[in-house]
Amino acid sequence: SRRRHTRYISVTGVQTCALPISLGDGGLLLTNDDEIAHKTRLYRNHGQAGRDNTVIFGVNSRLDVLNAEVLKFRLTRLKDVIDRRRHNADLYRRLLKPGNHLYIPEEKQHEVVSYVMFIAQADDRDRLQKYLADHGVQTLVYYGTALHLHKASERFGYKRGDFPIAERQCDRVIALPHMQYLSEDQVGYTADLVNKFYGV
Repeated sequence: SRRRHTRYISVTGVQTCALPISLGDGGLLLTNDDEIAHKTRLYRNHGQAGRDNTVIFGVNSRLDVLNAEVLKFRLTRLKDVIDRRRHNADLYRRLLKPGNHLYIPEEKQHEVVSYVMFIAQADDRDRLQKYLADHGVQTLVYYGTALHLHKASERFGYKRGDFPIAERQCDRVIALPHMQYLSEDQVGYTADLVNKFYGV
């Protein structure tokens, strides 16, 4: 089936715990390979196989007990969180009127997206963002500067215009609020404002 969870597709996968369950820098490594699992457990605990038995040089990469307990609780609610976010994303798809001015991400039939963010592409993005803010709706931009235009990329000699598609997307991306705590009315309010902004 194409609707398998990503953990079943490859030998190893990683998952951040920062989003959508919001637990700082925690993360998971998922694997169906016993050797990789063993080496990972060693590496995350200074490479120690026992109290006084360092097998490899590793790192201290463990959640503290309190955060681990919070994560265990939040994992029990993960499906509900994702379902609510997916519901809000579907509401946007039904309520927003896309066109050349606004692109709404599609979800392919075989995909099940968790929607850490719900990112549209919008003409006149900065004015739209201000309009929404003036009406009490917070949005964010992920991300407004293409990678080749960052200081870290200066050594490669790229300039504006070298990657026009990336630059256009960075000028248009806007993350609409879709958190699991939002009601249908709140999502509808945001969608209505976006439609009004574009006069559709």
